[in-house]
Amino acid sequence: MSSTIVAPSVDATPIQDLAGKTAIITGGSKGIGAATVARFVRGGARVVTSGRSTPGPLPDGVEYVVADVATVDGVEHLARRAQQILGDIDI
Repeated sequence: MSSTIVAPSVDATPIQDLAGKTAIITGGSKGIGAATVARFVRGGARVVTSGRSTPGPLPDGVEYVVADVATVDGVEHLARRAQQILGDIDI
C-alpha cells in the first residue's frame, strides 16, 4: 500500500510581522537559505547571512559573513560579526 504525501500550500505574500526584527540565516547564498533570506527581507527584517565562500548577488541591505558554521571558530566569528552589524539579534 502506498500513500501520497501532499505538501500544504505556502502563502507567497510577504511575512509582515518581521518588520524591525533582526535575523541570522546561515547558508543564505543559494538554495533554500537564499529564499529564506529574501522572504525575511521582504517581511522587513534586517539580515546577516553566512556561507563558506563569497556569495553572488544578495538582496539590498543584507550583510554577508564568510564563516564555516561546522566549526566552533566559524560559529564564534559569525556571532561576533552579526552582533556588531545588527546589535541585538531576534532570530
